[in-house]
Amino acid sequence: MGLGLDPQAQGTSILDICNILKINCVSNDALKLWLFPFSLTGDPIAWLRYFPHNSLSRWKDVVAKFLQKYFSKSKTLRGKATISLFQQMHDEALIEA
Repeated sequence: MGLGLDPQAQGTSILDICNILKINCVSNDALKLWLFPFSLTGDPIAWLRYFPHNSLSRWKDVVAKFLQKYFSKSKTLRGKATISLFQQMHDEALIEA
């Protein structure tokens, strides 16, 4: 799909913000849910808006659905296969491989 999304970086930036931002009577889960839409652009925003209001009430559910949509198991397996089949020729610089 070529979205240029990095789920690890996506989650890390939100977690970093949540670690420094504390609001009385607001759970970390609620803060993550509130911040997540601000970290998205393009198709993922449209995807998130597809869900009915308040239907995603737990952070772990949002993470699971996001990863399922944009980083399916088949995509992950293809990536792992590409990496495991990588070969550098004897006289080839790594950057050229």
